[in-house]
Amino acid sequence: MAAVGLCVVLLAGSQHGFNYVSPGCSWYEAHMLGGCSRSPPRQECTRWPMPTVDRARLGIIVPYRGSDLRTVMPAFCERMNTEHSGCSHGGARVLIVNQSDSLPFNRGALTNAGFVLLQRGPQKLDFIAVHDADRFPRTQNKSCASAIADYYTFPGARPRVLHPSSYTGGVLLVASGTYEAINGFSNEFWGWGHEDNELFGRLRWCGLVPEHGDRLDDCMLHQHCSQCQHLTRQIRVDDATALLRQTSNIALAQAHLRDPAGHMIKDGLSTLNFTLLGRRRFPGCGACRMQVVNVQLDQASATAHTAPRPCVADGTDRDDGCDAPIGPEAVPRGVMVLARRVLGDRARMIRLASASRARVLYNYRYELDLVVATADATDALHRVAVCAHLWQLPHMRGTYGVPKYALLWHAAVLNGSGTVEAAGGRRLEAGGMSPHIRILKRFDYKGPFACDIVR
Repeated sequence: MAAVGLCVVLLAGSQHGFNYVSPGCSWYEAHMLGGCSRSPPRQECTRWPMPTVDRARLGIIVPYRGSDLRTVMPAFCERMNTEHSGCSHGGARVLIVNQSDSLPFNRGALTNAGFVLLQRGPQKLDFIAVHDADRFPRTQNKSCASAIADYYTFPGARPRVLHPSSYTGGVLLVASGTYEAINGFSNEFWGWGHEDNELFGRLRWCGLVPEHGDRLDDCMLHQHCSQCQHLTRQIRVDDATALLRQTSNIALAQAHLRDPAGHMIKDGLSTLNFTLLGRRRFPGCGACRMQVVNVQLDQASATAHTAPRPCVADGTDRDDGCDAPIGPEAVPRGVMVLARRVLGDRARMIRLASASRARVLYNYRYELDLVVATADATDALHRVAVCAHLWQLPHMRGTYGVPKYALLWHAAVLNGSGTVEAAGGRRLEAGGMSPHIRILKRFDYKGPFACDIVR
């Protein structure tokens, strides 16, 4: 199935501490999403009339991309028409929003488009479910009946998430008033992921951190689609394109998390541009009233956020995955200590010739070119790559066992004839797959996120 954007992929490492137990705070939020701030609901986010709960009207929005909707829709409808699922709540309206352009997938903009289209109808929606096409309640499990009964009910001002290890992913139920108050999703996240983390930042600023449904590990089914499984296999730590796209979106999300209120004003429903392509389709879907629309997102907006721009590799949240030279003063002492240590007794470091830094997901990779004196009294140029886990809070380091710095690889720098480059030559391109690099040793890296983009 060509269902880009419907599955969650962890690129490397373990998932320890990712599970979120509301109203507490997870390891992921503490380290990656700016801490665990909690505030009471803000008036500007809750200033809308509350509907009668048993009469609240639900709209289900499925952001999608693919040409195989004829096979997707029947399975989705069958699952959503079982007892206590989405369609059992007062004849919910379902809108599948299919991105039909050549731009990178944009789940946030598609959801915003779906919300705008559903609210154009004569009856305004009271709440929506932003719904992946492959996640459903386990209605066949009778022990889940009491938990599932509340999954698709009106959540009130505070949203409800139906995913055991996500903040707003999988299935998110949110009141229309809340969604409008936060200006919906950001439209700036092109390609894979992190639009949901940015949305979480908006909700957290409002004092409306989502609550989780009961027994989600047992009672919510993730029927991983065949295309999602294919994509999962394709996105590996040696997939430079995927890692760079993820890295850029992480940097964007963390920049937005520093000022969620400011970005809510200037990015979202109010700035959305899209075009409907062709006619709406109205396939039967049991108790649900289903529509399928094809949309084209705004080319100019995509170009503005995906076009080449000057490299930023300054170690801040603006870092977006490019590799840039840095001065000796910008190399952390711990990185330098590890680089010296890896040379061993057979080589002695004379000086640091050059260095570079690149962000990879949440980590930073440093590559140091070291002029060394070898056992035969000749000078040579070696390169050492070190991962810096700068995201990790110092007081959490002992708990999770991830060191601040970790070695990645050690290499000799070669010239065109295959011999060791003489010291003082120009710095070569970064990356362990460069033809000018001969890897001497790769270290067993065990961090929770990928740290090297193998070009």
